[in-house]
Amino acid sequence: LPYGMGPPPAMQLGNYNCDTPEDEIKLAKWYRAERFPRVSMTDGMIRGRKLLPISGWPKHGVLWQVTDCHQNTSMLKLDF
Repeated sequence: LPYGMGPPPAMQLGNYNCDTPEDEIKLAKWYRAERFPRVSMTDGMIRGRKLLPISGWPKHGVLWQVTDCHQNTSMLKLDF
């Protein structure tokens, strides 16, 4: 595959649900205003993507694409 067309060297996928519509709005604002800007400055970060399903569980997902998952990276939780 041409450079940039394949999967990244490392990925982390997270998912969550909220209890109320108000919590979903608060969480969306927090991701947009704080989480994505802060994580985007992490060494090795390629990109983060917020995911929403068409149906089913979970209601929200986040995909982090990084060059490597270092043990000292505080922005990503390494529970593999």
